[in-house]
Amino acid sequence: MTTRRPLLLLALAAALAGVLLALVLAFTLPDAKPAPADAAAAGGDPFATTASKPDDPAHPSIGRSRADVRGFRQSWMRALGPTRIEARAPDPRGGPPWAVRVVTAQNLIERRDGSLFPTGKPQQCAQLGRIYHGQFGWIDAANRFRAAVGMVYRSNPIRCERAADLRHDPQLEVLTRVSDPAHGAPRPLQSVVWGFGGTTAQRVGLQVGGRARSVAPTPAAAVLLPLGSGARPSVSATFRYGGGRSVVVDDSFGGWNVKHDAEFARWAGLSSVRPRAGAVPTLEYRLADPGGGPPLGIAAAPATDGGWCVSGMGTIVGDRVGAIDRGLGTFLEAGPTLNSGCSSPGGRPTRRRPLSVSFGLSVAAGGSAGLERFPQARRAHIVRRALPGKTTVTGVASPAVVSITIATPRDVRTITPSPRAHVFAVVYDGGFPTGEIALTARLRDGTTYSEPPLMTP
Repeated sequence: MTTRRPLLLLALAAALAGVLLALVLAFTLPDAKPAPADAAAAGGDPFATTASKPDDPAHPSIGRSRADVRGFRQSWMRALGPTRIEARAPDPRGGPPWAVRVVTAQNLIERRDGSLFPTGKPQQCAQLGRIYHGQFGWIDAANRFRAAVGMVYRSNPIRCERAADLRHDPQLEVLTRVSDPAHGAPRPLQSVVWGFGGTTAQRVGLQVGGRARSVAPTPAAAVLLPLGSGARPSVSATFRYGGGRSVVVDDSFGGWNVKHDAEFARWAGLSSVRPRAGAVPTLEYRLADPGGGPPLGIAAAPATDGGWCVSGMGTIVGDRVGAIDRGLGTFLEAGPTLNSGCSSPGGRPTRRRPLSVSFGLSVAAGGSAGLERFPQARRAHIVRRALPGKTTVTGVASPAVVSITIATPRDVRTITPSPRAHVFAVVYDGGFPTGEIALTARLRDGTTYSEPPLMTP
């Protein structure tokens, strides 16, 4: 009688040897997959997020130049003359110097056959950038320099305006570079004050944090002041033109032209209330993004009449609210809108109608927008089973309101307005195919008020 025991032991020994060999090879052989950076360099998506190197401002890596997006009705830009660098400034963080270049350009629209045709009149344009190895370009959140080839909308921060309009509406902006959102919540790294007044401007007076800062004269009155951190000071500039005309632009709360905005408000019959000069906004309301992205919020700043000006809903970076440009790695603060951000006393909530409500619906990518470049947010979006798009309910309540109950076809939520500006907000992933959204406010005296319900689309 034969036995199978020796054969069985031999088979087990062979299998064990195979497992040990596989483990040895797994730990000793190099990974056959290309690294993300190598994949991008080999011709993959130039916007794909790559592993970020340690923050070394003086030695950014090199990436491919950005190109315009091709397609029917896409906007292009063509320089009509030489591009000149008008302002330079050293980087306080030790990186490549900052620069502002100015050019006269023509906007173009792409036809179906791929040809381009001009739209509108020529404009004066200014681009903010960095100079590295003699080239003008941009350094993104992954500490990667991309040279700017020609005039490309999305290669650098850009501001454009017709020459005649610049005399009434000069451009001023406080832009903040942020850390790479692919590695956690974005953090403010560095702010820069920049802008221009056009070729008819004679000189510029700049105030930053209540202190006067010198601005060297340039042909287009370019302004450039990089800061050493991501702090957000109050900023204003006075652009002076011929005939004694001067225009004050205050960018302390999302940017507003003191004279131009007041004239437009009177012409349109809107509120003349504005953010108080030099008032830096602070975070007023905070809530989670149902899609798993960075938190959302609303900012507020004191108004000229003693009330409050509030921003729209935006992404929170540090203690500020605004929008992140994922391609450039920049953050731009949200400001109040002319028609509702700074309500006049007659347009604010009252005892008879204690709620001022706005509804918003994003039916495009919404909460999943750009998640292909944010791995952590994409994973959170999948785990949460979040729907694409967002539905928002925001508003301002009377000081007499202690709580607000919001009933939708999906759930019922009770929230409390903020203590200063009395702001409230909720956000839902996706939309509501049927039903209505109803708001009920409870006042301090125990009475309730019901807002007329909104029928969902």
